Amino acid sequence: MEPTPRRNLREEQKILTHRRLLDAAVTVFTEKPFLDARMEDTQAAGVTRATVYAHFPSKAEIVDALVDGVYGVVGEAYADLADLAALPRWTRAGIRTWLDEAATRRREMAPVRRVANAAAPAALRSLGEGRVQYVEAHERHVAMLVGPPERWRGVDPGGLANER
Repeated sequence: MEPTPRRNLREEQKILTHRRLLDAAVTVFTEKPFLDARMEDTQAAGVTRATVYAHFPSKAEIVDALVDGVYGVVGEAYADLADLAALPRWTRAGIRTWLDEAATRRREMAPVRRVANAAAPAALRSLGEGRVQYVEAHERHVAMLVGPPERWRGVDPGGLANER
């Protein structure tokens, strides 16, 4: 396995600025309705107006990034459950641990989810596009769980229900 190439300082700085802008946007959209907020309000992240626009051409782009972040965290949680190396066999204890960790992630993302849910109807290009994104995400998550056939070899369909 090859080591992951290390990012250069500029790339790391860009990622950090991007995250700071999203954090500032959550703060702004918590304090103001989406339609009342201005792009310049995210300058609370300690960056110039030009930097804000370099990362996000519009408020809708910010909301898209917040929604993508929520889907990313949810996807990571499902990937953890589907990871055969981390959880080779599903047991009550293993799934309980996963559920606890997923609940913690969900609580940590609560402010972002609230802002994204409130702003998305005004920011989405179309309601249909949002539905498509939602369905596609869930299809990916289900595919992760049912995908590895080795997970299911020798599993009694009632196994988890009968396990103590």
